[in-house]
Amino acid sequence: MLYKLLTQNLTTHDGFQWEVDKTYTIDKPGNTLCSDEVFHAYHSPETAALFNPIHGEIQNPLCYLVDTSEIVADDGLKVGVKSMRLVEQIKLSVFTHRQRTIFAILCAKRVKKHRYTPIPKWDKWANDYINNCATSIDYTTAAADADAAAYDACAADSYATYATYAAYAAAHAACTACAANASNAAKAAAYAADYAAAAYAARADAGINFTSLAKEALTYKT
Repeated sequence: MLYKLLTQNLTTHDGFQWEVDKTYTIDKPGNTLCSDEVFHAYHSPETAALFNPIHGEIQNPLCYLVDTSEIVADDGLKVGVKSMRLVEQIKLSVFTHRQRTIFAILCAKRVKKHRYTPIPKWDKWANDYINNCATSIDYTTAAADADAAAYDACAADSYATYATYAAYAAAHAACTACAANASNAAKAAAYAADYAAAAYAARADAGINFTSLAKEALTYKT
């Protein structure tokens, strides 16, 4: 089973109207994601919630369990299928900013285990952030330092690994929101950075289970 996000009126962001328990099929050739060649879905409610701000950007979305044909496209973050039926509405996961940032950190750490790029300031910040052993002011400063350190690591090596980029994105997710006091623009930028951390991680390691990392992030209290 997969999961799909819809508006309160059961439409997708392009206006396509859905009905529960009705099977829809795409006959158009091709399996390209982010196109009208496939229906899009997620592996879990957790990843749907995390990546909605970057993908469909549906306001106040509903999450539906869907029955589908086989997956024909999968970039690690979302999937594409040719046939889909809405089965039932389920509760959508809700992440705080801290949990989103921890998810981004976990993505970067997952890749760095296998393609490690030493960034001492980033490593210290990430561990402190996850373990909640610093004040909010310290977090803001440390996140900015980690952001800069990871950015420098990327800039210094034109062949920088995706692990380094993921680390930069994770730190950027934190310091962007902190610096702008969590304004709407900052939240959007932070969501983009969360997504970037996962996207870079997916490119570095196709075997990452983002649902598992998302569920782990949810276990951390704010």
